Amino acid sequence: MGFDVRHLRLVAAIGRAGNLSKAAAALGISQPAVSCQLSRLEKQIGYRLFERHDTGAAPTPMGESLLRRVDAVLPLMDDLLTDIEQRTMADAEPAVLRVGAVCSAIVGRIGGLVAGAVQGATVSVQIDDCVLRLLDMVGDRRLDLAAIKEYPGYEHALPSSVQVTAFMIDPTAVLLPELHPLAARDVIQLTDLRDEEWVLHPVDSSRFHEYLFATCAQLGFRPNIIHQCKSEDATQQLVRSGAISLSQAGSPGHGPGIACRLLGRNALARKHVLAWRRDGLIDTVAADLVSELKTAYWHEARRSPLFDHWVREPGEWELEESRGPIAV
Repeated sequence: MGFDVRHLRLVAAIGRAGNLSKAAAALGISQPAVSCQLSRLEKQIGYRLFERHDTGAAPTPMGESLLRRVDAVLPLMDDLLTDIEQRTMADAEPAVLRVGAVCSAIVGRIGGLVAGAVQGATVSVQIDDCVLRLLDMVGDRRLDLAAIKEYPGYEHALPSSVQVTAFMIDPTAVLLPELHPLAARDVIQLTDLRDEEWVLHPVDSSRFHEYLFATCAQLGFRPNIIHQCKSEDATQQLVRSGAISLSQAGSPGHGPGIACRLLGRNALARKHVLAWRRDGLIDTVAADLVSELKTAYWHEARRSPLFDHWVREPGEWELEESRGPIAV
């Protein structure tokens, strides 16, 4: 037999509720209908999925095994059905505006700003640090908008119909042990780090590592990346133990034992970029949204302990760089 989405929703609802009546309420059908559907499903697959008793329904070992898979599969099915629905209604306004974003100083503000720009819209935000995946999702209509980061000279190729605008460029900060000799300076030059042991995120689609190694090569050295770490907490532990790392200057301060200093001469600066489809709803509000994002950026940046070191000339950090796919 084959499962359909209705079967998956039934099993998931009973598993979450632990009770047929509560599962029925969640599904919007009657309790006898839930009981009948479950019995029919169990008969079809040849296994009992839930043991019914006076206080509820408990999954059998087979039920537990199925629930684990349902929890993984059902969100994918829901996303697929939503994607199909929105593709077949391309000319209609989407019920939910789907926004993707990488981690940044403005990630907590973008959902509200999009909702404000598109009056009456419900906004769902997905955080994902894979830039290529976010751009692809905008291109094939799984996202309506993405807020990403790019690096000067290492921008990404764009899917068909996708437009991007870089609206801010911000500097990079160095994280180092509080008692490190370089911590006595307000600004640290990239060449000062040539003999340090580094901890960075693993190589990903952002192209940052290409940018870093090319920049350091121009200065005559290769960064000594000893540690690779995705966890911010673990990175900070390694920094307290003697490594150095990099961070967005616009991010909040870090924990005890760590000094955060500005990297000089705009070395390794990054661009904040908005990506959307030219044939989508966001295209009509993109200019206003970019303006609001600039304001939000400065509001959030003031939380950074380095704020005063790079905002003496705020205009130099604001951009208006737009591009679309390169014609082949």
